[in-house]
Amino acid sequence: MLIEVCGPDGSGKSTLVDGLRARVREAGHVAYERTLRSESRNLLEIVQQQSHGFSPREFELAVLLDAVSQSTGELTKYVRNPTTHVFVQQYRCALLARLLRRGLAGHGELLALLDHVTVPDLSVRLLVSDFTCMARIRGRRKGDGLLARPSPATEMRALVQAFDDAAERLPYPQVDLDAELPADELLDLAWKHLAPYSSWASNSPKESSVQPRSRQAPVPPSGPS
Repeated sequence: MLIEVCGPDGSGKSTLVDGLRARVREAGHVAYERTLRSESRNLLEIVQQQSHGFSPREFELAVLLDAVSQSTGELTKYVRNPTTHVFVQQYRCALLARLLRRGLAGHGELLALLDHVTVPDLSVRLLVSDFTCMARIRGRRKGDGLLARPSPATEMRALVQAFDDAAERLPYPQVDLDAELPADELLDLAWKHLAPYSSWASNSPKESSVQPRSRQAPVPPSGPS
């Protein structure tokens, strides 16, 4: 199955994904993490350094074209597969948040491309305050590029808001989890939501009382595609 984990920087995505991957493997199944990479955007950045300017829209166009290519190519085969689990962070919700943050969500052609990014089987959104995100980033050994910017706290507030706005515009439901919880408690909650989609569901804890933020909850797959 394809699992999206989204939230602003500092929300705990990597920690949660690492924990879920470990549990999936302990249950005897396959778990990977995949990252959407935009080689096209990297090329534009190299060319731009040679004084050939590109607009923010052109950069986002490159990112979305690569995202569609990767999701409909490599990632589609994992959709509705109950034994192979692929976790991805910078996925459809994050891409929409990028457009909103950059003021580009009014470009219909960019949104149309985003619609071609494969819908995940399960989307988990981590709810966290900008204060908590900033505290976690400051506590990192390697720090974060955000801290070097003129107004990091203001940018973080805007980023958290962009994810909130993106969640309201997604065409599929999400499971909202409180990322202010201790990491082990958050992992337990996420695991309970993941279990019904997996082949070990009968041996997993009962479903969490936390409900998806949607009119309709996701339907667990019946088998591989």
